[in-house]
Amino acid sequence: MILMVFLKKSQVTLFMAAGLVILFSFAIILLASSQVSKTALYAEISKTSDSSPQFFTQKCLETTMKLGLEWALFEFGSYKQGDSNSTARVYVVAHDASTDVKNPLVRRTIDFNKEMIQQSISLFFEDSFQYCIDNFSLLKEMGWEINYSTPQAEIFVEDYGVIADLKFPIESKKGKSSASLEDFSYQDSVNIADIISTTNKFIDESVSQNKLPEEYIDLLETTRNDLHILMTFLYEGWPETPYVEWILGFENSTHRVAFIINYDWYRSDATYKSIDELFNQTEAESK
Repeated sequence: MILMVFLKKSQVTLFMAAGLVILFSFAIILLASSQVSKTALYAEISKTSDSSPQFFTQKCLETTMKLGLEWALFEFGSYKQGDSNSTARVYVVAHDASTDVKNPLVRRTIDFNKEMIQQSISLFFEDSFQYCIDNFSLLKEMGWEINYSTPQAEIFVEDYGVIADLKFPIESKKGKSSASLEDFSYQDSVNIADIISTTNKFIDESVSQNKLPEEYIDLLETTRNDLHILMTFLYEGWPETPYVEWILGFENSTHRVAFIINYDWYRSDATYKSIDELFNQTEAESK
């Protein structure tokens, strides 16, 4: 069952779903995106008059960096080498840590910061840039002779953007034209500080209250017009092990952060009331 509604008809969109369907669909989208981007890159090169190694390399750099940021955010800054070869991971960032039936406790176990995002993009770049370059096979089919050395990239994640400096020595020749290339750069304006602070606040409010952070969602709906929230219930031996997956879609889901919280709802009846009220409210407003 998938229920999609507007929470209080606000600008912040809340999607609620039960099961694993949404989780797997988002993972498959990320898995397919690298091949789609490579196909799009080749299509762009085939229709432009600029088929130079410089243009091709710059486009590969841009494509890899954009996908790298997408993977880094979706995997909560916890990208591991080789992840792009399989489906994306969604991490449990807070666990039920209760030992006392009368005192529910949820403890956060994974941080989320710029350093983690930067490291994740760097690992994704190592996995994917050479895949995009593909030994310059496309340009060689166009008559280019190309020799190159191993690319070395420095990637920086700042509060308001992502930067990459790439050293990639390339010697190319086609007919009477020849060129020596080495330095490439990339910069994208993204409000990383807002993504991190909003995500951390969302998690901390939810964990401290051991429930859906309705108050914070209420605040977001009055201040944001670009944020979509997806909530998926993942039951494992309910009610003993309730998980909720959250996906926060910033800039109208251009950038998505995914995480799972293992609430302590077996020992606390307050959260059951919270869920019932939220479903009843959204069902009534969707009629």
